[in-house]
Amino acid sequence: MSHGTGVHLIPWIATSGLIAAAFPPSSPAKYPSPEATFQGYANSKAEWVLTFPNMIESWSSDPHKVELLREAKGVIYMGSFLNKPTGDFLVQKGVKVFPFFGMAEAGTLGEFICPHQGEYWEYFPLTAHSGGKFIDAGDDLYELVIVEQQHRRLPVANMELDGARAYASKDLFVPHPHNPGYWRICGRRDDRIIHPNGEKTTPVLMEHIVGRDPRVKSAIVFGNGRYQTGVLIQLEDEYIFDPVDKEKVEAFREYIKPQLAEANSVAPTYAQLYPEMVMVTIPSKAFLYTEKGSMRRAAILRLYEQEIDDFYMRAEQRILSNVELPADWSFNGILNFVRNTLSSQGLGVQDSEDVFHHGCNSLQAIRIGTIIRNALQRKGYRSKADSIPRHLVYEESTPTKLAEFIFKLISSGDAESAEDAESTRLQVGASKLEKALERYCEPYPHRKPADLLRARDQEGCVFLITGTTGTVGGNLLVEAIQDPHVTHIYAFLREKKGESIEKRQQFALKSLGFDPGLAAHPKVTLLVGNLERPQLGLCNDMFTKLCQSVTHIFHIGWNVNWSAPLSAFEDQLRGVRNVVELSLASDFIQPPALFFTSSLGVYENLPPGSSATETSLESLEWPVGHGYAEAKAISERILEHAAKSTDLCPTVLRLAQISGGSDGHWDTSEWFPAILKSSIRMGALPRISGGAAFVPSNVAARVLKETRDSGLPFLHVAHPKPARFMDFFDYYSKALHLPIIPFDSWVERLEALESSATADDLSRVPALSLLDFFRGRIQQTMNTDSTKLDAEAFGFPLLNTDISITLSYSLANAAPLGSADAEKWLAYWRNINFI
Repeated sequence: MSHGTGVHLIPWIATSGLIAAAFPPSSPAKYPSPEATFQGYANSKAEWVLTFPNMIESWSSDPHKVELLREAKGVIYMGSFLNKPTGDFLVQKGVKVFPFFGMAEAGTLGEFICPHQGEYWEYFPLTAHSGGKFIDAGDDLYELVIVEQQHRRLPVANMELDGARAYASKDLFVPHPHNPGYWRICGRRDDRIIHPNGEKTTPVLMEHIVGRDPRVKSAIVFGNGRYQTGVLIQLEDEYIFDPVDKEKVEAFREYIKPQLAEANSVAPTYAQLYPEMVMVTIPSKAFLYTEKGSMRRAAILRLYEQEIDDFYMRAEQRILSNVELPADWSFNGILNFVRNTLSSQGLGVQDSEDVFHHGCNSLQAIRIGTIIRNALQRKGYRSKADSIPRHLVYEESTPTKLAEFIFKLISSGDAESAEDAESTRLQVGASKLEKALERYCEPYPHRKPADLLRARDQEGCVFLITGTTGTVGGNLLVEAIQDPHVTHIYAFLREKKGESIEKRQQFALKSLGFDPGLAAHPKVTLLVGNLERPQLGLCNDMFTKLCQSVTHIFHIGWNVNWSAPLSAFEDQLRGVRNVVELSLASDFIQPPALFFTSSLGVYENLPPGSSATETSLESLEWPVGHGYAEAKAISERILEHAAKSTDLCPTVLRLAQISGGSDGHWDTSEWFPAILKSSIRMGALPRISGGAAFVPSNVAARVLKETRDSGLPFLHVAHPKPARFMDFFDYYSKALHLPIIPFDSWVERLEALESSATADDLSRVPALSLLDFFRGRIQQTMNTDSTKLDAEAFGFPLLNTDISITLSYSLANAAPLGSADAEKWLAYWRNINFI
């Protein structure tokens, strides 16, 4: 964090009881990735998030992270400006965003955690004891001046105001349009540029140097809130030309290079001016000047705001295509290529230096990976390019490590066939899963002595349900309340600081279209705990009560993150083990029936011709590739191991895609709504052949309830009468006026968007977080016969439901899905402003 923030937090921690979660110190210091930082937030269960804007901008592209941020009391940014589209998006999603303002010369000035301002999230009031006064600076801007108070001495002063020592901050503000006393910072009187990672650039001397050229009348360096600076130049009258003339623009950029080099000699490395970042003014939009001849900077930048935004978009696309391929593919040739790639992103680092120590952000990391992937494809290494992980730069974060990775990649077995390479990948992946499984298959605690066990009462069932704030869990809670044979329900919610569990459950029920008052139903007890902790984080009395009464356990709660690696699901896997231990601690002779909801994804690599039957997975190679599916498969194995070594009889229910329920509610973190939202931004829908055995969430909940006494180890919850996937997209094509294009072409558009994505794009195109998955399913999707329903979308197998439909009336008689359902889903997403 910034020095000032750190200094002020230390006494707050010591005097107010504030607890701060932070990474342990290390030497040399290591810049944590956005992913690691967010995982720290999630693991610490922090109520508040205090971080730099570039972290928040990275997180905003992941719907799951946005959902977790929404559950925090607030997200506080400091040290720089938060990109406005990002802040607007987060606020729209229910995240409470707050600015934290202060300065080394005067301490904390803005009220810490002021009342949230909604869409005016950038505004804040000064503290009552700040001594701050706003002085008119012209152009509807006000400069903040800090006046010394009786009990607040200023360490430095540069003026007097009303006879008192004062400090003119040079920070410029605009007042809140409706709420007096609230202000938004919009720049500096000395025009210092603040980048998203907190680095600062003072451009005045750079502008003076560029402006000394005889052809230049004035120059303004811009880049507030951007990672790279640019310069807008107004030419002397005799040299003016229309910037539409590209040849003249390029000629001028070549001409001005010496002045840029001189300006760069006084600029920090992260603020270097490059020829491609030079703009010239439009003849009809000349600079604005004061009566004294000074540039009206704020007014000029507002005048050219749209042109500057468009310029950055074009510059990003140009930068990606301007990096030359290695002269040769030796290690040194590749290292030079990596250096050039990093330089194209404004990252001038030594070969052994971590790029994140020099301000590399998530967008730059994406672009670096894209440039490397494109270079390998242009050289003919297409399969190797496709194997590059999305998080390459986070894993290989120095130029040397990146070069070593590329060199090893292209030097590895060219003679190895694609089939052999795939076989090796699956074998290595399965071995990794086997090792992970070992950690959760230690011997189980012994059950209570037989004379302390008792038979189950026949009067009714007592349910324990995890995940009742989710779609399936929430529906099952309502089904259980309405079932006269269920006498009580324990709804288990994860421990989260902030809103009460009652409010969380009420909100979940309301969003699902149910009466929120059901959360207080006499049959319901809300529990809060942590599945990964011993006794599920419950007190001894409550854990004992569960052991004495629960007859059925439905473990549904799970972290839905399609792009996370297996390591991100460690807590969930520990939770599965602990739920097994709860079952074995039961007072009943026969332990509670334990149900675990798994996923169709465990069949990702099912060999062609094989059937997805309601039996154990034959191989752990099948789920290899995505952490979510891998964790589900390991959980299945944990339960199988428990069934073999104890008297527990667990049931694994593999779910096909769960769709919107009776009111259309469909979680926006799922892949289907992500594709639809992204397609609107991209201007086209993909053609995805195959079937869609989607199961409405209310039907899925009934299946769980109706199969509760089956005692069978594996069941499948998939629609027995699948629809054509394109039935839904054909409807959306007409409703949203979007053309349908081949899937591979759609993926190419997504890749093109990734290469130049802004933070706003990442939030508006959630499919970007699933790009690796889509790349890996092109062949299966293109090879699926669109006229047949013998496979799911993306080439996944249809789940066989021969056993399940004999046990569940609701599944066997589920109504076919069609355009009417698609219409309900769309209406729901529009109602919550997702689309």
